[in-house]
Amino acid sequence: MTALLQVGNLPTEIISPLCKDFDTLTPNLYKDGSYRLRRYSKIIYDKHTKEIALLRGSQFVQSEEFNKFQGGVVRQYDDLSDELLQSKGFLTIVDTFAKKGELPDSATIEIHQIRVVAKDPTTPTVTTPEGIHQDGYDRIGMFTINLADAQGGDLCVYKANDKKTLITTIPSKMGAYCVMDDDKLWHYGTDLIADKQSGHWDLFVLTASLSS
Repeated sequence: MTALLQVGNLPTEIISPLCKDFDTLTPNLYKDGSYRLRRYSKIIYDKHTKEIALLRGSQFVQSEEFNKFQGGVVRQYDDLSDELLQSKGFLTIVDTFAKKGELPDSATIEIHQIRVVAKDPTTPTVTTPEGIHQDGYDRIGMFTINLADAQGGDLCVYKANDKKTLITTIPSKMGAYCVMDDDKLWHYGTDLIADKQSGHWDLFVLTASLSS
């Protein structure tokens, strides 16, 4: 069976209002917490009614099989903001992920709101310390919200855990996204380089399993 891979662009007029919410992200105490600022939530999404139900206070953990960088660590982040959850842009992202990913009518979705910060133009910031990897789900979606004062952060999709198997590269421009089979394909984000003193890449990463 062919692996699912959907690539597209959401309208900038819908996505751009989300940028200001990323300005409120703060560092955390985890290994990547000084340069990968994050909020994390689980939601239940109904594809028919387009209703989002927040599962407040959810914890995030990955096995070491999928995350050699900080697998096995139970992580607790602030939930996504109420303002974000109620926004048209966020609903568009969730609905796009659910439809393009062929999720069930009622689906549990994990959502990471991330700002990757590049602070030194002479030293690239590694956006994906896990390397080329999978995350242990059936579906994953990556949606770029903004790239400011920096270069890089492109999303690379592979057939296998081997850079020679590159399928496509999605530039990190506002509204660009990919939704794909996480259990059949692999992914990686390229390094981020600040144009001057500091820059950043804002994105959402959504994951889901097809069975509850």
